[in-house]
Amino acid sequence: MSDSEETTPPLRSQQSIVMQAAPLIQGIMPPKPLDTTSNITENWKQFKQIWENYAIITNLTAQTEQYRVALFLHCLGPDAMKIYNGMQFANETDRRNLSKIIEKFDEFTIREANETYERYIFNGRNQGQDESFDAYITALRSLAKTCGFCDCLADSLLRDRIVLGISNHTLRKRLLQERKLHLKKCIDLCRNSEDASSQIKNISGASSTTDDVHRLRVQATKPPWKPKYDRNAKHHKHQKRKICKFCGGNHPLKKELCPAWQKRCQKCNGRNHFATVCKKGQVHGVHGLSEQPELDGDERNDSYESSDYEFLAVIAVEPSIHAIEQTSGYAREIYTEMMINNKKIKFQIDCEGSINIITKCHTTGSHVTSSNKTLKM
Repeated sequence: MSDSEETTPPLRSQQSIVMQAAPLIQGIMPPKPLDTTSNITENWKQFKQIWENYAIITNLTAQTEQYRVALFLHCLGPDAMKIYNGMQFANETDRRNLSKIIEKFDEFTIREANETYERYIFNGRNQGQDESFDAYITALRSLAKTCGFCDCLADSLLRDRIVLGISNHTLRKRLLQERKLHLKKCIDLCRNSEDASSQIKNISGASSTTDDVHRLRVQATKPPWKPKYDRNAKHHKHQKRKICKFCGGNHPLKKELCPAWQKRCQKCNGRNHFATVCKKGQVHGVHGLSEQPELDGDERNDSYESSDYEFLAVIAVEPSIHAIEQTSGYAREIYTEMMINNKKIKFQIDCEGSINIITKCHTTGSHVTSSNKTLKM
């Protein structure tokens, strides 16, 4: 071999070229396979964007062209690989060039948008029932990109779509009341309303939990059940003693031991209590009337056991002097008088009808006047 002849270095294999390239950063997830089954245009745009970021993060530009093409086709997935195999390239070199492959996929997936239809989709996009406002505004911005809106109208059209499309009717009314509503203010109001609703739910849930815990604690500390007082028992080890509300004294709670038993009050002429404990004159306002018949036997002992008893008024029922009388020939209303706090009060009796019907056997000896009235159901 002469000195003039140059020594030709041995050819390196493709494998050695790949091995000498910069090492690929590990731990970064590659893009998911391209979904070609639905809206391939949007799916390709998203795949392309993720691939570009992945190439930068992993320093993919330092690898060989053959390695980058192989990795790109691997990430596309089997469905997109079929599309790649059917593409027409100028030559075999272009088929192995990553930039040419991406251009072909742009031509295949990105078609000229129908502006009218894209605006129809944009104007019909409403917020879902469980969709957050941030997710809704993100979807609107994505749809607006293909609508061809000019810069001077894009914000106002997006604002109008938010006002008309949100699911909260109360918030929509609030937005319509704003005279100068720009896009930023509209977005801020919607976000604040959603945050406030979420906070109120959390507060209400915490209050409900506290109430439930308090209720459980109260039930846990409730004293155990005790049997009712046995009125038929003949022997009691201990007799209850407290201030008697009928005589004002202190004695066992038995009516026979009360000095006011079967005595008349000098103040109201009532029975079974003294004038010193009479409630007449102390009632400033009567909110209801309770019929208080005379107690006999062990019934009065039960009244001693009730600590919730509160005297308001007594209706003295004396059947001997309260006869129901008819005030006219064909009376439509029936009245009677009753003694309340030693005063006669006139009451109207509700008999569920202006005229009562009784059998003929109960009218023996009475004159029945003919009537031209007709009863109707």
